[in-house]
Amino acid sequence: FPSHDNAGCRDTIQDTVIIDPMPKAGFIVNDHCLGDTTWMTDTSSLAWGAIQNMRLETGDGKVYDPWIPGGQAFPHLYQNPGTYTIRLLVNSDQGCRDTFVSSVDVYPKPSPKIKGIVSCETDSISFYDSSTILLGNISRWDWDFGDGATESYTAFRPIVKHKYQQGGRYAVKVKEYSGLGCVDSITLIQNVYYQPGMAFSAPEHCINDSGILFDQSNVVGSYIVQRFWDFGDGQTLNTPLSYVRHQFPAPGTYQVTLISTTADGCSDTLVQSLVVHPLPSPSIQSVQVCQFEEVLIPENSTIQFDSIVKQEWDFGDGLTEVHFPPFGPVYHVYSMHGQFDVKLKLYSSFGCEKDTQVTATVYPRPEIRLYARNVCEGDTVYITDSSRIANGSIVQWEWDLGDGTLRTDNTQPLRFAHYYNKPGDYIITLYTTSDQGCRDTLKAS
Repeated sequence: FPSHDNAGCRDTIQDTVIIDPMPKAGFIVNDHCLGDTTWMTDTSSLAWGAIQNMRLETGDGKVYDPWIPGGQAFPHLYQNPGTYTIRLLVNSDQGCRDTFVSSVDVYPKPSPKIKGIVSCETDSISFYDSSTILLGNISRWDWDFGDGATESYTAFRPIVKHKYQQGGRYAVKVKEYSGLGCVDSITLIQNVYYQPGMAFSAPEHCINDSGILFDQSNVVGSYIVQRFWDFGDGQTLNTPLSYVRHQFPAPGTYQVTLISTTADGCSDTLVQSLVVHPLPSPSIQSVQVCQFEEVLIPENSTIQFDSIVKQEWDFGDGLTEVHFPPFGPVYHVYSMHGQFDVKLKLYSSFGCEKDTQVTATVYPRPEIRLYARNVCEGDTVYITDSSRIANGSIVQWEWDLGDGTLRTDNTQPLRFAHYYNKPGDYIITLYTTSDQGCRDTLKAS
């Protein structure tokens, strides 16, 4: 560098000036989803010398000073979605500095919000989806219902239905994808209550008995609180009891329905057939008969269905009979007179029984009392009649005197005479008839 004084004298000096290079600040950062780590890779460089200090401003209020990336990707976690301006300041050991500015987009993830309605097995459960996203849209939903069934959708469904075949607790997981590729998921525990295992006993019975129906249903993890019975005859009953009595109006087959409801509100239905068996319909008629005469007791019993398998007769005079199929006419002889209760009891093939009773009126038979004394040839025979009857009256006496002489009296001939023309042994026969038509006969010699 030359210099001059006032006298024109000059001198020269020489020195070296060093121009230090500027550092070149830089980094690489990629857009990503909220919740994922932001990785910033330092690309800063310096031609020579050394970078003495680096300051990183992440745009969310966080400052790394010094920032020491250590030659590796540096992590940072943003708490909110948005676009952030990242500033990097680099100082060299010679005091030179550079600044690099870039931005990063932190995309929001879907915010899954799913609610399931508590339901019963085999019912269709509604899951309500109220998921949101701050930016963009949700483009896909993957459902795992926890029972091995899965479904995927690419269009929003506010209500998703699913039917579980068995009660229990199911972990339902829904994974949602945004249009920018961000993913989030939610898992909820869905309670599915068990339905009753339906069973009830409805024993067959006779129409005159009350039917006893037992609910034998059971349920896992709960209990039955209400039972609705429809007996199939127009009558219904709501009851918490496990058994009921019911009188059916007529024999037949009824479709009995039971709806059992658990404490969790689950219910199921079972329908069973119940046979109500008829009673036999015994039918006999009152009879009027004379003592010691055989009488046919008219019988015309029936049964609606099933069959009659046994008859028990009680004739009221101490005598009984038991008859089995095939049934024939029933005859009886009364040795006493009066009124007797004739009872017939029938048994069906199912075991139902019924009896009936009628009156047998037995009229007394006349009791003949006849006296005639032996006489000598040429004498008159006097015949004495002292016949009587327990009740009623004798209205006719018919005589055969043994010698061809016949005689009929409508009033009692207490004593009359008869003359036999020749000697011999004569048989006198008397027929008496009562006012009820009962007859008696006596032969005397």
